[in-house]
Amino acid sequence: MFGVSFVGVSSQHPILEQLNLSNEIRVAIKKLRDDSALEARAVHHHTTKDGVALNVSVQHPITKELLPLYVCGYVVHDYGCAAVMGVPAHDERDALFAQQHDIPCKPAVLVDNDTVMANSDFASGMPVEQGAKAIVQRLKQEHVGDSTVSYKIRDWLVSRQRYWGAPIPVVYCQSSACSHPDEPIAVPESQLPVQLPPIPSELWHSTTSTSAFPTLADFPDWVNTTCPKCGGPARRETDTMDTFVDSSWYFLRYPDARNDTKPFDKQLVNRMMPVDIYIGGIEHAVLHLLYSRFITRFLHHHEKLLDHPEPFTRLLTQGMVQAATYRDPITKAALRPEQLEERDGQMYIVGAPTDRRPLLSYEKMSKSKFNGIDPVDIVDKYGADTTRLFILFKAPPEKVLLWDNAGILGQRRWLNRLWGLAAGFVAKHSSSSFSSKMLHDHETLTINDKKLLATTFETISLVTDDIALRHSFNTV
Repeated sequence: MFGVSFVGVSSQHPILEQLNLSNEIRVAIKKLRDDSALEARAVHHHTTKDGVALNVSVQHPITKELLPLYVCGYVVHDYGCAAVMGVPAHDERDALFAQQHDIPCKPAVLVDNDTVMANSDFASGMPVEQGAKAIVQRLKQEHVGDSTVSYKIRDWLVSRQRYWGAPIPVVYCQSSACSHPDEPIAVPESQLPVQLPPIPSELWHSTTSTSAFPTLADFPDWVNTTCPKCGGPARRETDTMDTFVDSSWYFLRYPDARNDTKPFDKQLVNRMMPVDIYIGGIEHAVLHLLYSRFITRFLHHHEKLLDHPEPFTRLLTQGMVQAATYRDPITKAALRPEQLEERDGQMYIVGAPTDRRPLLSYEKMSKSKFNGIDPVDIVDKYGADTTRLFILFKAPPEKVLLWDNAGILGQRRWLNRLWGLAAGFVAKHSSSSFSSKMLHDHETLTINDKKLLATTFETISLVTDDIALRHSFNTV
Protein backbone atom coordinates (compact mmCIF):
# COMPACT_ATOMS: atom_id res chain seq x y z
CA MET A 1 0.00 0.00 0.00
CA PHE A 2 2.76 2.47 0.87
CA GLY A 3 4.76 1.46 -2.23
CA VAL A 4 2.05 2.74 -4.60
CA SER A 5 3.32 5.45 -6.96
CA PHE A 6 0.61 5.40 -9.67
CA VAL A 7 -2.79 3.89 -10.46
CA GLY A 8 -3.56 2.10 -13.73
CA VAL A 9 -6.91 1.27 -15.33
CA SER A 10 -7.85 -0.74 -18.41
CA SER A 11 -8.61 0.99 -21.70
CA GLN A 12 -12.28 0.00 -21.26
CA HIS A 13 -12.76 1.19 -17.68
CA PRO A 14 -16.11 3.06 -17.29
CA ILE A 15 -14.45 5.90 -15.37
CA LEU A 16 -12.87 7.08 -18.62
CA GLU A 17 -16.29 8.20 -19.86
CA GLN A 18 -16.75 10.36 -16.75
CA LEU A 19 -13.46 12.22 -17.02
CA ASN A 20 -12.94 15.48 -18.90
CA LEU A 21 -10.16 14.29 -21.21
CA SER A 22 -8.68 16.03 -24.23
CA ASN A 23 -9.33 14.72 -27.74
CA GLU A 24 -5.65 13.80 -28.05
CA ILE A 25 -5.84 11.57 -24.97
CA ARG A 26 -9.09 9.94 -26.12
CA VAL A 27 -7.55 9.13 -29.51
CA ALA A 28 -4.58 7.50 -27.75
CA ILE A 29 -6.92 5.46 -25.55
CA LYS A 30 -8.95 4.35 -28.56
CA LYS A 31 -5.77 3.20 -30.30
CA LEU A 32 -4.85 1.17 -27.25
CA ARG A 33 -8.37 -0.27 -27.00
CA ASP A 34 -8.56 -1.16 -30.68
CA ASP A 35 -5.31 -3.08 -30.59
CA SER A 36 -6.45 -6.62 -31.37
CA ALA A 37 -3.53 -8.09 -29.40
CA LEU A 38 -4.27 -6.14 -26.22
CA GLU A 39 -5.66 -8.99 -24.15
CA ALA A 40 -3.11 -11.48 -25.49
CA ARG A 41 -0.29 -9.20 -24.42
CA ALA A 42 -1.83 -8.58 -21.02
CA VAL A 43 -2.27 -12.28 -20.29
CA HIS A 44 0.82 -13.82 -21.84
CA HIS A 45 3.48 -11.09 -21.97
CA HIS A 46 3.98 -9.18 -18.75
CA THR A 47 6.53 -6.76 -20.22
CA THR A 48 4.17 -4.39 -22.05
CA LYS A 49 4.93 -0.70 -21.51
CA ASP A 50 2.01 0.71 -23.51
CA GLY A 51 0.02 3.31 -21.67
CA VAL A 52 -1.59 6.75 -21.72
CA ALA A 53 -1.15 9.45 -19.07
CA LEU A 54 -4.54 11.01 -18.30
CA ASN A 55 -3.24 14.13 -16.54
CA VAL A 56 -5.60 13.21 -13.71
CA SER A 57 -4.68 12.48 -10.09
CA VAL A 58 -6.22 10.14 -7.52
CA GLN A 59 -5.81 10.35 -3.76
CA HIS A 60 -3.99 7.72 -1.70
CA PRO A 61 -6.54 6.43 0.87
CA ILE A 62 -4.10 6.67 3.81
CA THR A 63 -1.36 9.22 3.05
CA LYS A 64 -3.75 11.47 1.03
CA GLU A 65 -0.91 11.85 -1.51
CA LEU A 66 -2.01 12.62 -5.09
CA LEU A 67 -1.01 9.83 -7.51
CA PRO A 68 -1.04 9.99 -11.33
CA LEU A 69 -3.70 7.98 -13.18
CA TYR A 70 -2.79 6.02 -16.35
CA VAL A 71 -4.47 3.75 -18.84
CA CYS A 72 -2.19 0.69 -18.84
CA GLY A 73 -1.98 -1.87 -21.63
CA TYR A 74 -1.38 -4.74 -19.23
CA VAL A 75 -4.45 -4.11 -17.05
CA VAL A 76 -7.17 -6.60 -18.09
CA HIS A 77 -10.72 -5.28 -18.24
CA ASP A 78 -12.50 -8.51 -17.23
CA TYR A 79 -10.36 -9.31 -14.19
CA GLY A 80 -10.89 -7.79 -10.76
CA CYS A 81 -11.90 -4.13 -10.88
CA ALA A 82 -10.02 -3.44 -14.13
CA ALA A 83 -7.71 -1.23 -12.05
CA VAL A 84 -4.40 -1.74 -10.24
CA MET A 85 -2.26 0.11 -7.76
CA GLY A 86 1.15 0.47 -9.38
CA VAL A 87 3.92 -0.71 -7.03
CA PRO A 88 7.12 -0.61 -9.14
CA ALA A 89 9.40 -1.74 -6.30
CA HIS A 90 7.56 -5.05 -5.90
CA ASP A 91 5.94 -5.94 -9.24
CA GLU A 92 7.76 -6.61 -12.53
CA ARG A 93 5.05 -5.24 -14.81
CA ASP A 94 4.60 -2.13 -12.68
CA ALA A 95 8.37 -1.61 -12.69
CA LEU A 96 8.64 -1.79 -16.49
CA PHE A 97 5.72 0.58 -16.91
CA ALA A 98 7.16 3.01 -14.36
CA GLN A 99 10.55 3.05 -16.09
CA GLN A 100 8.92 3.86 -19.42
CA HIS A 101 6.88 6.73 -17.96
CA ASP A 102 9.42 8.11 -15.43
CA ILE A 103 7.35 7.19 -12.39
CA PRO A 104 9.23 7.03 -9.05
CA CYS A 105 9.83 3.74 -7.25
CA LYS A 106 9.02 3.46 -3.53
CA PRO A 107 10.28 0.32 -1.71
CA ALA A 108 7.87 -0.68 1.07
CA VAL A 109 10.17 -3.28 2.69
CA LEU A 110 13.77 -3.23 3.86
CA VAL A 111 16.30 -3.65 1.06
CA ASP A 112 18.26 -6.30 2.96
CA ASN A 113 15.22 -7.99 4.57
CA ASP A 114 12.01 -8.31 2.54
CA THR A 115 10.10 -9.67 5.54
CA VAL A 116 10.12 -6.31 7.36
CA MET A 117 8.16 -3.26 6.20
CA ALA A 118 9.85 0.10 5.58
CA ASN A 119 8.79 3.56 4.38
CA SER A 120 5.29 2.58 5.47
CA ASP A 121 4.33 5.18 8.08
CA PHE A 122 2.83 3.45 11.15
CA ALA A 123 3.57 -0.03 9.67
CA SER A 124 7.33 0.55 9.31
CA GLY A 125 9.38 -2.00 11.22
CA MET A 126 6.53 -4.52 11.39
CA PRO A 127 6.77 -7.98 9.87
CA VAL A 128 5.04 -7.93 6.47
CA GLU A 129 2.10 -10.08 7.57
CA GLN A 130 1.51 -7.99 10.71
CA GLY A 131 1.92 -4.76 8.75
CA ALA A 132 -0.64 -5.85 6.15
CA LYS A 133 -3.20 -6.51 8.89
CA ALA A 134 -2.47 -3.12 10.46
CA ILE A 135 -3.00 -1.38 7.11
CA VAL A 136 -6.33 -3.15 6.56
CA GLN A 137 -7.41 -2.16 10.05
CA ARG A 138 -6.60 1.52 9.30
CA LEU A 139 -8.57 1.34 6.03
CA LYS A 140 -11.56 -0.05 7.93
CA GLN A 141 -11.32 2.68 10.58
CA GLU A 142 -11.40 5.38 7.92
CA HIS A 143 -14.15 3.57 5.95
CA VAL A 144 -12.13 3.55 2.74
CA GLY A 145 -11.26 -0.12 2.33
CA ASP A 146 -11.33 -3.69 3.56
CA SER A 147 -9.64 -7.04 2.87
CA THR A 148 -11.01 -9.66 0.50
CA VAL A 149 -9.93 -12.88 -1.17
CA SER A 150 -9.76 -12.96 -4.97
CA TYR A 151 -9.37 -16.00 -7.19
CA LYS A 152 -7.67 -16.04 -10.58
CA ILE A 153 -10.31 -18.20 -12.19
CA ARG A 154 -12.19 -17.51 -15.41
CA ASP A 155 -15.61 -18.72 -16.47
CA TRP A 156 -15.68 -22.39 -17.41
CA LEU A 157 -17.65 -22.95 -20.59
CA VAL A 158 -19.18 -26.35 -19.83
CA SER A 159 -21.63 -26.63 -22.75
CA ARG A 160 -20.93 -28.33 -26.07
CA GLN A 161 -23.08 -28.40 -29.22
CA ARG A 162 -22.83 -32.13 -29.91
CA TYR A 163 -24.47 -35.47 -29.21
CA TRP A 164 -21.71 -36.92 -27.06
CA GLY A 165 -21.67 -35.83 -23.45
CA ALA A 166 -23.94 -35.69 -20.43
CA PRO A 167 -27.28 -33.99 -21.22
CA ILE A 168 -27.96 -30.80 -19.27
CA PRO A 169 -31.14 -31.55 -17.22
CA VAL A 170 -33.01 -28.36 -18.12
CA VAL A 171 -36.19 -27.68 -20.14
CA TYR A 172 -37.73 -24.45 -21.47
CA CYS A 173 -41.54 -24.11 -21.29
CA GLN A 174 -43.18 -22.96 -24.54
CA SER A 175 -46.58 -22.18 -23.01
CA SER A 176 -47.49 -18.51 -22.52
CA ALA A 177 -49.70 -19.56 -19.61
CA CYS A 178 -46.74 -20.92 -17.65
CA SER A 179 -45.28 -18.94 -14.76
CA HIS A 180 -41.80 -19.55 -16.22
CA PRO A 181 -42.20 -19.07 -19.99
CA ASP A 182 -39.02 -19.76 -21.92
CA GLU A 183 -36.97 -19.75 -18.71
CA PRO A 184 -34.69 -22.65 -17.73
CA ILE A 185 -36.52 -25.14 -15.51
CA ALA A 186 -34.69 -27.99 -13.79
CA VAL A 187 -35.82 -31.49 -14.67
CA PRO A 188 -37.42 -33.08 -11.56
CA GLU A 189 -35.18 -35.45 -9.65
CA SER A 190 -37.61 -38.29 -10.29
CA GLN A 191 -36.90 -37.96 -14.03
CA LEU A 192 -33.11 -38.11 -13.69
CA PRO A 193 -30.87 -39.07 -15.28
CA VAL A 194 -31.82 -37.63 -18.67
CA GLN A 195 -30.89 -40.27 -21.23
CA LEU A 196 -29.42 -39.55 -24.65
CA PRO A 197 -31.77 -40.44 -27.53
CA PRO A 198 -30.93 -43.67 -29.37
CA ILE A 199 -29.12 -43.29 -32.68
CA PRO A 200 -30.34 -45.34 -35.66
CA SER A 201 -27.93 -48.15 -36.47
CA GLU A 202 -27.52 -47.04 -40.09
CA LEU A 203 -26.20 -43.68 -38.87
CA TRP A 204 -23.37 -45.35 -36.95
CA HIS A 205 -21.99 -46.86 -40.14
CA SER A 206 -22.72 -44.02 -42.57
CA THR A 207 -21.13 -41.21 -40.56
CA THR A 208 -17.34 -41.18 -40.57
CA SER A 209 -16.76 -37.55 -39.57
CA THR A 210 -17.30 -36.30 -36.04
CA SER A 211 -18.41 -32.92 -37.40
CA ALA A 212 -21.09 -34.64 -39.52
CA PHE A 213 -22.51 -36.49 -36.53
CA PRO A 214 -25.93 -35.16 -35.41
CA THR A 215 -26.41 -32.98 -32.33
CA LEU A 216 -29.23 -33.37 -29.84
CA ALA A 217 -31.18 -30.68 -31.70
CA ASP A 218 -31.51 -33.16 -34.59
CA PHE A 219 -33.79 -35.44 -32.51
CA PRO A 220 -37.19 -33.65 -32.32
CA ASP A 221 -38.92 -36.52 -30.51
CA TRP A 222 -36.34 -36.15 -27.74
CA VAL A 223 -36.25 -32.34 -27.75
CA ASN A 224 -40.02 -31.88 -27.44
CA THR A 225 -41.27 -32.73 -23.95
CA THR A 226 -43.61 -31.39 -21.26
CA CYS A 227 -43.03 -28.66 -18.70
CA PRO A 228 -42.67 -30.02 -15.15
CA LYS A 229 -44.33 -26.84 -13.83
CA CYS A 230 -47.51 -26.51 -15.90
CA GLY A 231 -47.59 -29.66 -18.04
CA GLY A 232 -47.56 -27.63 -21.25
CA PRO A 233 -45.25 -28.11 -24.23
CA ALA A 234 -41.53 -27.58 -23.54
CA ARG A 235 -38.19 -28.18 -25.24
CA ARG A 236 -35.11 -29.76 -23.75
CA GLU A 237 -31.72 -28.10 -23.56
CA THR A 238 -29.82 -29.45 -26.58
CA ASP A 239 -26.29 -28.63 -25.41
CA THR A 240 -24.34 -31.33 -23.61
CA MET A 241 -21.76 -30.87 -20.87
CA ASP A 242 -18.04 -30.86 -21.46
CA THR A 243 -16.56 -34.29 -20.67
CA PHE A 244 -14.34 -32.56 -18.12
CA VAL A 245 -17.49 -32.23 -15.98
CA ASP A 246 -17.67 -36.02 -15.74
CA SER A 247 -13.97 -36.64 -15.25
CA SER A 248 -13.75 -33.95 -12.57
CA TRP A 249 -15.62 -36.13 -10.06
CA TYR A 250 -15.21 -39.70 -11.34
CA PHE A 251 -12.81 -40.52 -8.48
CA LEU A 252 -15.76 -40.04 -6.11
CA ARG A 253 -17.65 -42.71 -8.04
CA TYR A 254 -14.91 -45.35 -7.85
CA PRO A 255 -15.61 -46.36 -4.21
CA ASP A 256 -19.34 -46.73 -4.93
CA ALA A 257 -19.53 -47.53 -8.65
CA ARG A 258 -22.68 -49.72 -8.48
CA ASN A 259 -24.85 -47.18 -6.68
CA ASP A 260 -27.94 -46.61 -8.88
CA THR A 261 -29.84 -44.26 -6.55
CA LYS A 262 -27.35 -41.42 -5.99
CA PRO A 263 -23.90 -40.30 -7.20
CA PHE A 264 -22.13 -41.89 -4.22
CA ASP A 265 -22.60 -42.88 -0.61
CA LYS A 266 -21.33 -40.06 1.60
CA GLN A 267 -20.00 -42.22 4.42
CA LEU A 268 -18.30 -44.68 2.10
CA VAL A 269 -16.51 -42.00 0.05
CA ASN A 270 -15.45 -39.96 3.08
CA ARG A 271 -13.69 -43.02 4.52
CA MET A 272 -11.45 -43.11 1.42
CA MET A 273 -11.07 -39.46 0.38
CA PRO A 274 -8.93 -37.55 -0.34
CA VAL A 275 -7.03 -39.37 -3.09
CA ASP A 276 -3.45 -40.11 -1.98
CA ILE A 277 -1.71 -38.87 -5.13
CA TYR A 278 -2.70 -37.27 -8.43
CA ILE A 279 -0.49 -38.15 -11.39
CA GLY A 280 -0.93 -36.28 -14.66
CA GLY A 281 0.75 -34.28 -17.39
CA ILE A 282 1.40 -30.56 -17.15
CA GLU A 283 -1.75 -29.82 -19.19
CA HIS A 284 -3.83 -31.31 -16.37
CA ALA A 285 -2.51 -28.82 -13.82
CA VAL A 286 -4.62 -25.96 -15.21
CA LEU A 287 -7.58 -27.90 -16.59
CA HIS A 288 -8.67 -31.16 -15.04
CA LEU A 289 -6.96 -30.53 -11.70
CA LEU A 290 -8.53 -27.09 -11.36
CA TYR A 291 -12.00 -28.33 -12.27
CA SER A 292 -11.71 -31.27 -9.86
CA ARG A 293 -10.81 -28.93 -7.02
CA PHE A 294 -13.68 -26.61 -7.94
CA ILE A 295 -16.30 -29.39 -7.89
CA THR A 296 -14.89 -30.98 -4.72
CA ARG A 297 -14.98 -27.65 -2.88
CA PHE A 298 -18.56 -27.12 -4.03
CA LEU A 299 -19.56 -30.56 -2.71
CA HIS A 300 -17.74 -29.81 0.57
CA HIS A 301 -18.80 -26.23 1.32
CA HIS A 302 -22.20 -26.02 -0.36
CA GLU A 303 -23.64 -29.53 -0.44
CA LYS A 304 -21.90 -30.85 2.71
CA LEU A 305 -21.31 -34.20 1.00
CA LEU A 306 -17.55 -34.32 1.51
CA ASP A 307 -15.59 -33.91 4.73
CA HIS A 308 -12.41 -32.74 2.97
CA PRO A 309 -12.29 -29.65 0.72
CA GLU A 310 -9.41 -30.92 -1.41
CA PRO A 311 -9.69 -33.94 -3.73
CA PHE A 312 -5.99 -34.88 -3.82
CA THR A 313 -3.28 -34.97 -1.17
CA ARG A 314 -0.22 -34.87 -3.44
CA LEU A 315 0.50 -33.88 -7.03
CA LEU A 316 3.02 -35.57 -9.30
CA THR A 317 3.31 -33.87 -12.68
CA GLN A 318 4.92 -36.35 -15.04
CA GLY A 319 7.40 -35.26 -17.69
CA MET A 320 7.11 -35.78 -21.41
CA VAL A 321 8.85 -38.51 -23.41
CA GLN A 322 10.95 -36.92 -26.16
CA ALA A 323 12.70 -38.61 -29.06
CA ALA A 324 15.40 -37.71 -31.57
CA THR A 325 14.11 -35.41 -34.29
CA TYR A 326 16.12 -34.84 -37.45
CA ARG A 327 15.59 -31.73 -39.58
CA ASP A 328 16.93 -30.44 -42.88
CA PRO A 329 19.54 -27.77 -42.05
CA ILE A 330 18.23 -25.49 -44.84
CA THR A 331 14.44 -25.93 -44.86
CA LYS A 332 14.20 -26.92 -41.17
CA ALA A 333 11.58 -29.51 -42.22
CA ALA A 334 11.38 -32.74 -40.20
CA LEU A 335 12.93 -35.73 -41.99
CA ARG A 336 11.34 -39.16 -42.33
CA PRO A 337 13.34 -42.26 -41.28
CA GLU A 338 13.70 -43.31 -44.94
CA GLN A 339 15.31 -39.95 -45.73
CA LEU A 340 18.16 -40.74 -43.31
CA GLU A 341 21.01 -43.21 -43.32
CA GLU A 342 23.67 -44.02 -40.76
CA ARG A 343 27.33 -44.26 -41.78
CA ASP A 344 30.19 -44.75 -39.32
CA GLY A 345 27.92 -43.89 -36.40
CA GLN A 346 26.80 -40.60 -37.99
CA MET A 347 23.46 -39.67 -39.58
CA TYR A 348 23.30 -38.34 -43.15
CA ILE A 349 20.52 -37.21 -45.49
CA VAL A 350 19.96 -39.66 -48.31
CA GLY A 351 21.05 -38.18 -51.64
CA ALA A 352 22.34 -34.94 -50.11
CA PRO A 353 25.95 -33.68 -50.04
CA THR A 354 27.92 -35.06 -47.11
CA ASP A 355 28.34 -31.59 -45.62
CA ARG A 356 24.56 -31.16 -45.44
CA ARG A 357 24.19 -33.03 -42.17
CA PRO A 358 20.76 -33.21 -40.50
CA LEU A 359 20.08 -31.13 -37.40
CA LEU A 360 19.41 -33.21 -34.29
CA SER A 361 17.13 -32.19 -31.44
CA TYR A 362 14.98 -34.00 -28.88
CA GLU A 363 11.31 -33.07 -29.13
CA LYS A 364 7.90 -34.35 -28.07
CA MET A 365 6.91 -37.41 -30.08
CA SER A 366 4.66 -36.44 -32.95
CA LYS A 367 3.54 -37.86 -36.30
CA SER A 368 4.48 -34.60 -38.00
CA LYS A 369 8.06 -34.91 -36.70
CA PHE A 370 8.40 -38.60 -37.67
CA ASN A 371 9.99 -39.36 -34.30
CA GLY A 372 7.40 -41.66 -32.78
CA ILE A 373 8.46 -44.89 -31.07
CA ASP A 374 6.01 -47.81 -31.26
CA PRO A 375 5.99 -49.47 -27.80
CA VAL A 376 4.84 -52.76 -29.33
CA ASP A 377 8.03 -52.95 -31.40
CA ILE A 378 10.18 -52.22 -28.32
CA VAL A 379 8.40 -54.85 -26.21
CA ASP A 380 8.66 -57.45 -28.97
CA LYS A 381 12.38 -56.79 -29.34
CA TYR A 382 13.52 -56.32 -25.74
CA GLY A 383 10.68 -57.64 -23.57
CA ALA A 384 8.19 -55.85 -21.29
CA ASP A 385 10.41 -55.96 -18.18
CA THR A 386 13.33 -54.29 -19.95
CA THR A 387 11.04 -51.63 -21.45
CA ARG A 388 9.48 -50.81 -18.07
CA LEU A 389 12.86 -50.69 -16.37
CA PHE A 390 14.27 -48.32 -18.99
CA ILE A 391 11.34 -45.90 -18.67
CA LEU A 392 11.65 -45.83 -14.86
CA PHE A 393 15.44 -45.62 -14.79
CA LYS A 394 16.06 -43.08 -17.56
CA ALA A 395 14.75 -40.03 -15.68
CA PRO A 396 12.77 -39.03 -12.58
CA PRO A 397 9.03 -39.19 -13.34
CA GLU A 398 8.60 -35.41 -13.21
CA LYS A 399 11.45 -34.76 -15.68
CA VAL A 400 11.65 -35.01 -19.46
CA LEU A 401 12.67 -38.48 -20.66
CA LEU A 402 14.95 -38.54 -23.72
CA TRP A 403 14.35 -41.82 -25.52
CA ASP A 404 17.56 -43.62 -26.49
CA ASN A 405 17.64 -47.14 -27.90
CA ALA A 406 21.28 -47.53 -26.82
CA GLY A 407 20.21 -47.06 -23.20
CA ILE A 408 17.63 -49.80 -23.35
CA LEU A 409 20.36 -52.29 -24.27
CA GLY A 410 22.13 -51.46 -21.01
CA GLN A 411 18.96 -52.18 -19.05
CA ARG A 412 18.62 -55.59 -20.70
CA ARG A 413 22.22 -56.47 -19.79
CA TRP A 414 21.57 -55.38 -16.18
CA LEU A 415 18.46 -57.56 -15.96
CA ASN A 416 20.42 -60.52 -17.36
CA ARG A 417 23.08 -60.08 -14.64
CA LEU A 418 20.37 -59.85 -11.97
CA TRP A 419 18.67 -62.96 -13.29
CA GLY A 420 21.98 -64.81 -13.36
CA LEU A 421 22.75 -63.80 -9.76
CA ALA A 422 19.35 -64.98 -8.50
CA ALA A 423 19.45 -68.20 -10.50
CA GLY A 424 22.96 -68.95 -9.25
CA PHE A 425 21.91 -68.43 -5.63
CA VAL A 426 18.92 -70.77 -6.03
CA ALA A 427 21.05 -73.44 -7.72
CA LYS A 428 23.69 -73.25 -5.00
CA HIS A 429 21.32 -73.50 -2.05
CA SER A 430 18.41 -75.56 -3.40
CA SER A 431 19.94 -78.82 -2.18
CA SER A 432 21.67 -77.46 0.94
CA SER A 433 20.42 -77.13 4.47
CA PHE A 434 20.07 -73.33 4.11
CA SER A 435 16.85 -71.89 5.47
CA SER A 436 15.62 -68.34 5.78
CA LYS A 437 14.84 -69.17 9.43
CA MET A 438 18.60 -69.06 10.07
CA LEU A 439 18.48 -65.30 9.50
CA HIS A 440 16.41 -64.89 12.65
CA ASP A 441 18.82 -66.88 14.80
CA HIS A 442 21.45 -64.22 15.45
CA GLU A 443 23.60 -66.56 17.54
CA THR A 444 24.37 -68.70 14.49
CA LEU A 445 25.18 -65.70 12.21
CA THR A 446 28.74 -64.71 11.43
CA ILE A 447 29.91 -61.08 11.42
CA ASN A 448 29.63 -60.99 7.63
CA ASP A 449 26.15 -62.51 7.79
CA LYS A 450 25.04 -59.77 10.18
CA LYS A 451 26.53 -57.04 7.98
CA LEU A 452 24.75 -58.49 4.98
CA LEU A 453 21.45 -58.66 6.88
CA ALA A 454 21.81 -55.03 8.01
CA THR A 455 22.52 -53.95 4.43
CA THR A 456 19.47 -55.86 3.25
CA PHE A 457 17.18 -54.12 5.75
CA GLU A 458 18.69 -50.72 4.91
CA THR A 459 18.13 -51.34 1.20
CA ILE A 460 14.50 -52.34 1.78
CA SER A 461 13.94 -49.12 3.74
CA LEU A 462 15.58 -46.92 1.07
CA VAL A 463 13.71 -48.58 -1.78
CA THR A 464 10.39 -48.27 0.07
CA ASP A 465 10.95 -44.55 0.71
CA ASP A 466 12.04 -43.93 -2.89
CA ILE A 467 8.87 -45.54 -4.21
CA ALA A 468 6.24 -44.45 -1.68
CA LEU A 469 7.53 -41.05 -0.50
CA ARG A 470 9.85 -39.56 -3.12
CA HIS A 471 8.63 -41.41 -6.24
CA SER A 472 12.28 -41.61 -7.30
CA PHE A 473 11.83 -44.74 -9.36
CA ASN A 474 15.09 -44.07 -11.23
CA THR A 475 17.13 -44.52 -8.04
CA VAL A 476 15.42 -47.71 -6.87
